[in-house]
Amino acid sequence: MGLEIVDVENHGDLSTEKITLRATSNNVNIWNYLLTDTTYRGDGSISNKLRHVFDFDCLDAIILNSGDYVVLYTGKGTDQIVENSGAKIYIIHWGLNETIWNKDGDKAFLIKAESRIKKAV
Repeated sequence: MGLEIVDVENHGDLSTEKITLRATSNNVNIWNYLLTDTTYRGDGSISNKLRHVFDFDCLDAIILNSGDYVVLYTGKGTDQIVENSGAKIYIIHWGLNETIWNKDGDKAFLIKAESRIKKAV
């Protein structure tokens, strides 16, 4: 797929809640991805209701190489790029006023959408 979910950390703490993604191949265009969450039904199965969706095509073009990371913070902050041992780490902020990832369990989904059509309705 080119990009994978590494971890969701600090559930419920708006200032530090984040999800980390890692590129597993070169030339990964982050615009091709959507990140979303869902919860579980009462019977323990995964719900098909997508609650929050982050569309990476709202960002400037970012092309990742294998070993690069994207750290998406739920709250507000200043986006930046840092380097660590040759890998780039893209620190991005969703800018929300409330947390997304529940302490008692959520499921994170990374969706690759290479072809899109958008239309205002």
